[in-house]
Amino acid sequence: MIKYPKNSVVRGPFPWLINWLYNTIGSTKVGNGTVIEENIGADRFVEFGKNCYIGPNGAISSHSVSGVFGNINYFKIKLEDNFTTGGFNCVGPGSHIGKDTWILPMSGGTKHNVTKGESFYFGTPMRKVFRKRLMDYLKLTEEDFKRAEELRERRRQAEIKNKNTGEGK
Repeated sequence: MIKYPKNSVVRGPFPWLINWLYNTIGSTKVGNGTVIEENIGADRFVEFGKNCYIGPNGAISSHSVSGVFGNINYFKIKLEDNFTTGGFNCVGPGSHIGKDTWILPMSGGTKHNVTKGESFYFGTPMRKVFRKRLMDYLKLTEEDFKRAEELRERRRQAEIKNKNTGEGK
């Protein structure tokens, strides 16, 4: 029942209303600032954090067929804040993707895949990209990593400051 309104919104003149549709129906929770491109699934038992980007032609599936007799299992997927996925990715049922995680294009996760966060992941099944390989792959320097760490620290300090000012009200 969810796929019909989802497809009419995504393929209609107002595709940015998909977040509103999911939050209204209540089958999926979508955080503020999250952008969901056209994809397969992601319409049931998925919890998106804030400021996520789900790339085009990805698959976020909260169900799988297992066993010889075709039993269908549903497991909730949790995608924490600032999760970014490129195009043509797959996230399996029961997965928990940590905060500040980037999944490089054409990667896939199995059932119950857990990532720690603040890292890049690639391949099928997804595995962490270590710093040296990331530098080679994305043509980064040590200075780029230092700037990213400074930015991350400033963002953490701003979050702490916002929490402290919010408690004082």
